[in-house]
This record gives sequence, C-alpha cells and structure tokens, in this order.
Amino acid sequence: MTAAMSLPRGYVLKKAKSLCIIVILISILEWLITSVIVYIFSYYNLGVSLAISACLTPTDPVLSNSIVKSKFSQENVAPRLKNLIIGESGINDGFGLIILYISLGFIIRNQNTISKICILILKGTILSAISGILIGYVSRKALKLCYTYHLVGTENFLIYGIALTFFSVGMMDLVGGSEMVCVFFTGTAFSWDEWFILETRESRLQEVIDSLFSSTFFVFFGSRIDFSRFSFNILIGSLVILLLRRPPVFYIFRRFIPEIRNRKEALFIGWFGPIGIGALFYSLTLDKLIGTVTIDYVSIVVLCSAILHGLTVPLIKYTITKIEYDSTENLINRMIF
Repeated sequence: MTAAMSLPRGYVLKKAKSLCIIVILISILEWLITSVIVYIFSYYNLGVSLAISACLTPTDPVLSNSIVKSKFSQENVAPRLKNLIIGESGINDGFGLIILYISLGFIIRNQNTISKICILILKGTILSAISGILIGYVSRKALKLCYTYHLVGTENFLIYGIALTFFSVGMMDLVGGSEMVCVFFTGTAFSWDEWFILETRESRLQEVIDSLFSSTFFVFFGSRIDFSRFSFNILIGSLVILLLRRPPVFYIFRRFIPEIRNRKEALFIGWFGPIGIGALFYSLTLDKLIGTVTIDYVSIVVLCSAILHGLTVPLIKYTITKIEYDSTENLINRMIF
C-alpha cells in the first residue's frame, strides 16, 4: 500500500508504455530464463520449473520500496527510476499470477484445465484490480467528505491507509481474489490526486507501520526456512537466477523504455528487482493447487535475494566514499609535495 501511494499523480497512465514493456515483454523473458535455470539446477521437471519461475518473476514491492526510500537512493537515484521500480513491482504481481496459472496448464492436463485457468486469471487479476480501484476511489471520496465536514479525528485520519490495507486483504480473502493485486490498485486509486499524501506529509506513521510489519514478516520467514534442503546446486542456481533473470534483459531492451536513458540506468533497474513476499505467496498457492513442495526452494532464492540486494547499497556507498576519500587525499598530497 505504501509503495502504491508513493507514486506521483496519475503515474500508471502517464508511464503506461514503459510499464507495459516491463510488465509484459520483459516479465515473459524473465519467466523463460528463470525456468531454464531452475530446470538445470534442480530436480523439478519442466512444468514445475515453469511454475516456480512464475513465482520468482514478480519483484517485491516491500523490498523495492525499502531500497528506493533509502538515504543513498534519495541522494543518488533519479526520481523517474525510483518511481519506475515501485510501479513495476506493484503491477507485475498481477502478471506473475497470470503466468503462474498458465504454467499450471503444463502440469495439469485435462479437459477442464483451460476453463479453470481462465476463471482463476479472471478472479485473481482482473476482478482483483477492478475491486481495488473501486475500493480506493470510494474510500478517497468518503474520506475527503468526512475531512471537509470535520467528521474524522486526526488519529483515525492518519491510520486510514493502514485500515484500508486490511479491508482490501479481508475483502479479497472473502471473494477468493488476489490480495496483493487488490492492495496495489487500492493504493493507486486512493492516492490518485495525491491529496492524502500531501495532508499526511509531516507524519511517518504509514512508513513506520509498514517497516514494522515487513521486519516482523522477515523474522518469521527466516525462522521457518528448512536449511536441511539447502544444497550447493540450489545456492549456485539462486545466484545465477539473480544475475541473469533481469540485468541482461533490461540492458538489451533499454532503448524501448523511455524512462531508461543509458546503460548504467538499465543495469541499475535490472539489478534492483528483489524477490520477496510475492514469490512466497505464489509458491504456497502453487503447492496448494498441485500438491508439490516448492516453498523450500523459493525460500532459499528469496533469502539470497534479500542478502544480495540488501548488501548492494552499502557496498556501493562504501565504494563511492572510499573513491572520494582517496581522490581527496591524492589531491592534498599533490598540493603539499
């Protein structure tokens, strides 16, 4: 929700070309590349490898938002790139669900498979997105009306976004839709005119609560990883996935994305596509539908992604600081001697 609400006014429509290329074309290539790597470095057959790669394709909005909101990012990364990362991470959750259901067609082969997959895609993406837009729009209008006539207190006003998140999740749980898709589109529609963001710009409550829930989740996630299934092949496969899943594809197609202006930006966007909560959710959904055990494999990939992407910013910052220090020291030495 926080990621969606941080986007500028009308961002999804204004940058539709860049987002469509990334979410559709590049995501399909990521899916295929990842499936080949999973098939080579694991014991899964091709159908399950396609399904696992579908789980790993979407980037995580929580981790992406943490990266772009960091102090280093605020000082060194252009706003258009940060917004592109956030927008992509939110929308491709829905597309990841589509390719996951398509992958099920290669595993479950019977007469009713196609119709069931179409129903799942309809409920999981299209209806979830429409529901999110309606919830966000109605909530924004209702809150504005209450705020105008002083019918809402300050405390309730500040936590409105948090309450809206829980309402969206609960609604999707009742109707069988996708919680992540609904929450993103709810946040996008709710903050469409940036009114709520401007009114609460002095408060960091939303970010604090978001960070609290994220930290709690990853503590729980780390405590349940089955390290007995950890092997050298899975480790190498995870590293290869992180290296080849996005950077080469973004580098090749950088000219077709208006927001990316040079090679460095293409590699930056390509690298900062962390795998997180969405992959775990889709993996559990996959295991529930076909009775496999993919959560352990996906958990290890998520762990590697969290470590590598988490360490990237400090390492870059340290390198830049060291280069600046060495350059200053050499300049002083030349001046003295």
